[in-house]
Amino acid sequence: MSKTFRVDGIPQDMEGANALAEANKIDFERWAVSKVIGQPTKASGDEGIDGKIFFARTYKEPLDVGICIVSVKGGDNLNPGMVRDLAGTVSGSESQMGLLITRVPPSEGMVREAAKHGSYLHEATGSVYPKLQILTVSQLLDGNQSYNEKLWMLTIS
Repeated sequence: MSKTFRVDGIPQDMEGANALAEANKIDFERWAVSKVIGQPTKASGDEGIDGKIFFARTYKEPLDVGICIVSVKGGDNLNPGMVRDLAGTVSGSESQMGLLITRVPPSEGMVREAAKHGSYLHEATGSVYPKLQILTVSQLLDGNQSYNEKLWMLTIS
């Protein structure tokens, strides 16, 4: 039995997120970026950058801002190449980290690939974060921010 969904408002569950991803890819990406306190980018040849998260790198210099590139994948077919692409984007820019948000769970190969890219030492707190992180929409909806809660707190303080 098939269900019909009306896309109206902000997704509150996986059914709503799936319906938004199917109805409007760009709105889905913007919604996912907003869930991690990021700023969506313009949808025009962005080279895999769907958003950016800005954070204070040090407490010494108020304008020393770090960047975490956000890439959102709303499709069903994921592969380690997507993580490598994000790594290339991060290293080719002035960014410190990358976050890949996926609608479906990542493959084991994707998780292994992300782990290969080392970590980022946050100078202000001394905390260490994986340089590339993968987060599912399900985790976003569950409020799971343990992946780097301290870093996100820096973005809003």
